[in-house]
Amino acid sequence: MQKTDRLVLLRQERLAYLDAVASGDIASAWSALEREHILAQPFFWPHIKSHSAMLRFAVHQRDIKEIFGQILRLVLAPLGNVFGRLPHG
Repeated sequence: MQKTDRLVLLRQERLAYLDAVASGDIASAWSALEREHILAQPFFWPHIKSHSAMLRFAVHQRDIKEIFGQILRLVLAPLGNVFGRLPHG
């Protein structure tokens, strides 16, 4: 998949997330963030931004387990990107 195609899909998933949040559909919101994350993995900043969005949403949902999980991922994701140790979805 071309970088530009992937970036378009990233934007679509972010919009799907925002729409789901606006309609109160929490499950769909998480699903959109998860899809965005998979698409973002090959790119440093989009990958970090996807984890940041997941952290903000976890805080909004008061999901303590997810909050700690995303903090850990925000610490480890840069290392994974730098050393090429991330799966590509």
